[in-house]
Amino acid sequence: MKIFKESMIKGKRYLYIEEFEKLNIFTFFSTIDFDFSSKNRSSNLNFIKNTFKINMISSSDQTHSDNIKIIENSEEIVKNTDALITNKSNIYLFTLHADCTPIYILDKKNRIVALIHSGWRGTHKKILEKTLKKMLYSFNSKPEDIIVAFGPSIRKDSFEVDYDVYKLFKEKFKNDIYYEKRDNKYLIDLPKINTDIAKKFGVSQIIDSNICTYEDKRFYSFRKTHGNEKMGAIIGIKNH
Repeated sequence: MKIFKESMIKGKRYLYIEEFEKLNIFTFFSTIDFDFSSKNRSSNLNFIKNTFKINMISSSDQTHSDNIKIIENSEEIVKNTDALITNKSNIYLFTLHADCTPIYILDKKNRIVALIHSGWRGTHKKILEKTLKKMLYSFNSKPEDIIVAFGPSIRKDSFEVDYDVYKLFKEKFKNDIYYEKRDNKYLIDLPKINTDIAKKFGVSQIIDSNICTYEDKRFYSFRKTHGNEKMGAIIGIKNH
């Protein structure tokens, strides 16, 4: 079963999370049929808003930080932030990606959603754990009510790093299963690390797209092309 399903709107392909949609939560991850780089972002966001009848989209000005913002009452670009949370049905959350992991979070009981941009720096800073803690402290979210979903991102076989980055990770995440040495480089399994972070927090409902942006031609990959093209991730609580 494909948990991240492909659909098409006006000739443009995108993915959505079937389990979230069943719970009346809008999810979206773009393909190369969209480009959310700076020159095209506004027009593509307007296309999304008009097509899916979305009122407001709040986005983050991502800096590979572990900063988190709760969005309450406005459409805005949040500076120096890589995770957004809301319980408002009229505000949808948006992040940009080009290999970094989009992490979709839903608290089914309290109707809270979150969206994270987690590259290797964000993963190393445990931005997922910090976002889950923020949901716990701010909204009393419980791990047993939470679903975490990992969208398309670069996967272990394609994510080569030098020794210095490997050393940073090995000091914090010691399990050998996360790593593999290839010639003079090291491979790191970022989705597996984030999966284990979620499990350690107590989340058992975890969805993984198992899609590699480097290998799958439907998606942009900065690691592969070094271009400026971006994919967009969106989550929002539907009104109906």
